[in-house]
Amino acid sequence: MNPLLKMIWRWTLLLALLVALVYAGEDLLLRYRRAHGPASAVFDRITTYEAGEVKGGKLEFYFDQPGVELCVRALFPHFGDTPCWYARRHTIKVLSRSHPFAPPPPHANGRPVPLAVFTARVVRSWN
Repeated sequence: MNPLLKMIWRWTLLLALLVALVYAGEDLLLRYRRAHGPASAVFDRITTYEAGEVKGGKLEFYFDQPGVELCVRALFPHFGDTPCWYARRHTIKVLSRSHPFAPPPPHANGRPVPLAVFTARVVRSWN
């Protein structure tokens, strides 16, 4: 094997091992803090707002109903929550009508159903 490739492989492996050790150490520390301290030592709440796409690619912000997102005070995500440093920088959640993985809206009698009616049907079916 080429000595340069061998050195790159070793540094990559060392970096991956270092990241894994930092994650494991942080996880153990957070579990200890969660067991022996208040929840505010591990978790924090971030206020989030929603924005919807309108014509022309513009965004309409909805400040009337702010949401609350739980985040963890850590470098990496833990317990299914995002880190607070990331959540504080992403407080606007964009509700896109043209999501690449969203299924096409249903059709009624050959005509597209308005998005508001489709959304209301989906919300009602989940309740």
